[in-house]
Amino acid sequence: MRQGKAAIAEYINLENEKGEAVGHSPKVLEESADLLKNHCKIRVICSDSLKRYIGLEYETVQVIGNYHKMNKAFMFFNRWKNLNKIFDSVKDCDMVWFTNVDWVLFFYLAFKKNIKIPIVVTLYRDIVSDMKNYRSGIRRIFGKICLSSMRRIMLYVVTNPSLKLFDNQIMLPDFYYSKKYDKYSDTKKKEQIVCLGAMRGTKDLIGVVKHFSGTDIKVIIAGDFMYKDEYQQLLEIADENISIEDKVLPFDQYYRMIAESKYTLLPYKIERYENATSGILLESLFLKSIPIAPKWLLENNNIMGIGYDTLNSLPKSMSELNNLISEQTFDIEDYKKENIEKKLIYAIEECGL
Repeated sequence: MRQGKAAIAEYINLENEKGEAVGHSPKVLEESADLLKNHCKIRVICSDSLKRYIGLEYETVQVIGNYHKMNKAFMFFNRWKNLNKIFDSVKDCDMVWFTNVDWVLFFYLAFKKNIKIPIVVTLYRDIVSDMKNYRSGIRRIFGKICLSSMRRIMLYVVTNPSLKLFDNQIMLPDFYYSKKYDKYSDTKKKEQIVCLGAMRGTKDLIGVVKHFSGTDIKVIIAGDFMYKDEYQQLLEIADENISIEDKVLPFDQYYRMIAESKYTLLPYKIERYENATSGILLESLFLKSIPIAPKWLLENNNIMGIGYDTLNSLPKSMSELNNLISEQTFDIEDYKKENIEKKLIYAIEECGL
């Protein structure tokens, strides 16, 4: 890849009521910029809440943050406005990489025929199937419009190894392994389960609390709750062995909690998360915490762990849970930063940049 300039852009920028960035976007934005910084100059375009996670060495352009419970029409307007500013800001760049996308980007591109800059897009789920299977008539029309613009993308970065969506795609994991995880390698494990991350309705937390309450298994649930009534309901039904906290965890605390826990639980609902990937799944392996997850999630990502068909099929004692552990095979080489970087740069160069 020749020494030029690349923009790393985030137009969604989800934030909670405190103005804090939620979800995987901050880390993805940081890691994506880090993968390219040795090959070209970097411009990062994001909201102020995400900018706090970005290194000072990067040139930055600020766009609007989106409150994650905002009216959908206002959120659409803000994303469209952000895309206008992004494409105005990248006219001197050789490429723009959108590290977090939804249908709005493709809808936008369908109407903006004059955009010539090469575009890279990261996909965490099969949005092609999503667009083809929208239930309402108006959404199906939107979906057809979006599908018509997908050919305008130079390169797709797909994180799910089971998805083969485009000829011009490469598979890269949600996150890569770097030395920052080494500081947690000697952390002593505790006989407990953690369930962390953004709590936005994709996880069956009610099922988790009902299943494990009153057992000898300590369960820690911590993350930003989008729906405060769900948080209150969990507090009301949880027994003493379950701890629940509504907050955005700082990275160091987040990593340490996974590293000190024998198990990391990912109770995703198939109807909300099928064909999607999970950064927490990889982080649990980086930090040597055994993932407990639906079988389909582990299989889609070619990762071993304790898989279940239903939460109710999981043991209710730590000794029985420990009996389910099988020998873990996880090749960290496939996830090391230097190998991910080489693969990405090669794919970009193959596109002529």
